[in-house]
Amino acid sequence: FMMIESILKYVNKSTSVLDVGCGSGILSILSQKLKAKKVFAVDNDSDVVENFNYNLDLNNSSVKLEIMNCLDIKDFNYNVILANINKHILLDLIPLIYSKAIIILSGILIDDIKDFKEILSKYEIIETIKKNEWACLVIQIK
Repeated sequence: FMMIESILKYVNKSTSVLDVGCGSGILSILSQKLKAKKVFAVDNDSDVVENFNYNLDLNNSSVKLEIMNCLDIKDFNYNVILANINKHILLDLIPLIYSKAIIILSGILIDDIKDFKEILSKYEIIETIKKNEWACLVIQIK
């Protein structure tokens, strides 16, 4: 829900979106429904392909999906980067992102936010959303 709130706030027709760890494609589909000019989805698990494509068909969407390790992504030239994935992967991924994108991170326990403090020193934390024990961080390089 926090990711959806953030997408509704930051994605629009002038936005390009990279969905890292896209899973079922729900966040990519929402971004496309909001008329993002480009949506690209990446996941490291080939098991997501069938469900991803099913959800695309169900929503009459067409998002390109690439199966690859997110740490191998070379192009972060997007306006918004979504990453609703494991904390340890986020900690490895964040330093690789060099663009001025709005980066929306989730899959973070509130108690684990402290683990991100050092790695986020070159970022501005635009927003922190908390629900129950979970957090969503919206960040951008300073």
